[in-house]
Amino acid sequence: MSLDNETIDQFDRCLAEAYTQAGHDLEDFRSSIADITNEMVPLCGALARVVLDPAVPDAELRQAIYRQIPAAQLEHVVEESLRIVRPDEDNAFDFLRRRYGHFRHFEPAFLAAFPFRSHLDPDPLLEPVDVLRRLREHRGRNLPRDTAVAFVPPKWRSYVIDKRGRIDRAYFELCVLSELRAALRAGDIWLDWSRRYAAGCNLRAR
Repeated sequence: MSLDNETIDQFDRCLAEAYTQAGHDLEDFRSSIADITNEMVPLCGALARVVLDPAVPDAELRQAIYRQIPAAQLEHVVEESLRIVRPDEDNAFDFLRRRYGHFRHFEPAFLAAFPFRSHLDPDPLLEPVDVLRRLREHRGRNLPRDTAVAFVPPKWRSYVIDKRGRIDRAYFELCVLSELRAALRAGDIWLDWSRRYAAGCNLRAR
């Protein structure tokens, strides 16, 4: 049983380290775009001044803009703005996603190895855990259309579910692992034989 506890501890540490590194990557990204932002702000100001100038007729607006800012420079600004824009919920989950391949090495076996328990029946988190187990058993690639997403918290939702209602499997799996880690630490999900990961055993308080 101690070996199983250690396995879950390793899972916990692996996710914690991935979150930490994703946060560092986000900070590095923000630092890297500082010069680009400083370059874009004056250019956008110049563009706005031309657009707001009442002396420039509407029919001549584009030509007036291009006299101030070449078209190629504007195209570059558009491309850069698309690259550096961040989501409203800027939680570094896109940087965490870069580690998805690492998690895929152990996640299927990890989820299959432990009979997680909950007071809720059905439990909104254990349902997607079972979905991922079945995908592993049948070597499936696509999530079922009726895959439950009630467990997905607001901070994850725009990553897991796109505007057309489609589920991104990588973000879905990362969200499952993240929420499972939190539930294990809170004692909301547990293992019958474990003292460390027992019902109501809140590791967050330690």
